[in-house]
Amino acid sequence: MALAVLAQDAQMLFLIVVTDEPAFEDLREALRETRQTFLDSMARSGRLLAEGAFADGGSMMVIEAASANDAIAVLQGDPYIVQPVSNRVQIREIVLNFVAPASAAWIGESRGAGPARAPGG
Repeated sequence: MALAVLAQDAQMLFLIVVTDEPAFEDLREALRETRQTFLDSMARSGRLLAEGAFADGGSMMVIEAASANDAIAVLQGDPYIVQPVSNRVQIREIVLNFVAPASAAWIGESRGAGPARAPGG
């Protein structure tokens, strides 16, 4: 029911895109658990709506924030941003035109930042 929350709180959505740099692979690996803790906290707070990786490298998040400055402030807790594992981070406000019902089948596996889904449903 993220859309209902958005309508009530007038939050905006931001797409965060982090480009992976091969030179930072060791640092990314060292920060993986700390980053997962950050993502879990964001999910519990309701601000993290989606998180995942691109098949060809890099990662993305969709977060709720009151403004672009608020989104930047939120990202100050992300170890991948604070200890830069990339030379490029994009923060883009997005407006969704359609969101599939929560009962839609998910592809991939939950890694702890969101609700776990049973395979096939």
